[in-house]
Amino acid sequence: MKDNGFILPFVVLCLVIGMIIFYLIPKDSITPNDKTQKTARLIPRYLNTESWSVTDDKTFCVLNIADCTSPSSKIKFSTADSWSSIYRFYRNNMKDYDWQTKSTVITSVPTTIIFTNGSNCQAVLKESTGLFDKQQENLKDYLFSITCR
Repeated sequence: MKDNGFILPFVVLCLVIGMIIFYLIPKDSITPNDKTQKTARLIPRYLNTESWSVTDDKTFCVLNIADCTSPSSKIKFSTADSWSSIYRFYRNNMKDYDWQTKSTVITSVPTTIIFTNGSNCQAVLKESTGLFDKQQENLKDYLFSITCR
């Protein structure tokens, strides 16, 4: 007679593994450092935004090993304005907040712009093209990723 007693141990094993993962992920997830979080909140808001949200990424880091990289803070905003307007606004105004960029327009507007500051921070701005982003008609989403070391 065939023994079908492997189902209960398999279910128990899956539950144990699930509980371990459920416990470890929040415990070993790290958020952006304070410097990154504060810097993200100092990025100037684009004038013609429909929405503006600041979120902090989390990175799963087993046992908080020193080599784990600090995640970034994200600023997502929506506007009807074109990428060239966004690019021009931040290219011209971020220097007032002590940010620099080497980005230049040669034949067309670059698809991303990278800013750095003297506090060892980097802010990358680009159009958000997430697969599951809900875009309202005539609105485009843009994303800043800010990381400080």
